[in-house]
Amino acid sequence: MDKFRRYLFAAEYVGSYFEVFPILANGSLGPAVFQMKTVDNVGPKTATSAPLGSFAISAHEGPDGHPHQMEADPSNHWVVGSDAAQDRIYVWKLTVGGTPPLTPAAIPFVNTPAGDGPRHFAFHPNGVWMYSIQEEGDTIIFWRFNPATGSLTNEQQVSSLPPGFAGTVFTSEIRVSADGRFVYGVNRLNDTIGVFRIGHDGRLTQVSHALTLGDYPRIITIDPSGQFIVCGNQRADNVTTFRISREREREREDDDRSGESNRGHGSLTFTGNYTPVGSPSGMVFLI
Repeated sequence: MDKFRRYLFAAEYVGSYFEVFPILANGSLGPAVFQMKTVDNVGPKTATSAPLGSFAISAHEGPDGHPHQMEADPSNHWVVGSDAAQDRIYVWKLTVGGTPPLTPAAIPFVNTPAGDGPRHFAFHPNGVWMYSIQEEGDTIIFWRFNPATGSLTNEQQVSSLPPGFAGTVFTSEIRVSADGRFVYGVNRLNDTIGVFRIGHDGRLTQVSHALTLGDYPRIITIDPSGQFIVCGNQRADNVTTFRISREREREREDDDRSGESNRGHGSLTFTGNYTPVGSPSGMVFLI
């Protein structure tokens, strides 16, 4: 929803639509007031940035796009949408009450590397930095967002994977901590959550990774207190819960016996809590 809960934004993966629905006074939805079908311009099946041994081609079978997320920026003046098949991130100007409420930004979209498949994105609390995770390229891109024009500029690209990994992975979710100090990226098949420190300039450095202790992690979300991350492991039929460390960062290179590096502020430690849930694919906290 937008900040004032006037509109619901929807990304329709199979039908190739970005859509906007008005939220009526009684909470129900009115007919769509904006629809855009992403036709053609599908990227290649081989991802530019994929690790060695990767055969990930999930989003590029064609013939049309695969919208995956649609969300307002923190200023509520713009709406951003990622299309994994087209390797594009779209930007629209949001005019509350407008007909239609969305119009393309001066630069209507930016491209990720061909075949990489931008899946999800998350804004930093400052409203100027944005991070996207690419499903087939297994990367995180740091974008600089201009709230005056809606433009996005690619500032950095890093691997979402643990160092040295080779093979097929489908990255899934990305989150920014409430304090704006860390980015968390999820690697399906590898079953890890990468922890990235955000520098003073917005650039990322991977500092640790944690095993999700479940199969095919499709979703993570951070609780409203900022103390815990919960991870939905779709093929394990469970949700695992991790405590976010508040310790001061320490320079350590040793890994624990599980093969995960989880030292220092922002790192993740399993709480011991497994919650049985059938095929979890999405989660949201009610506050």
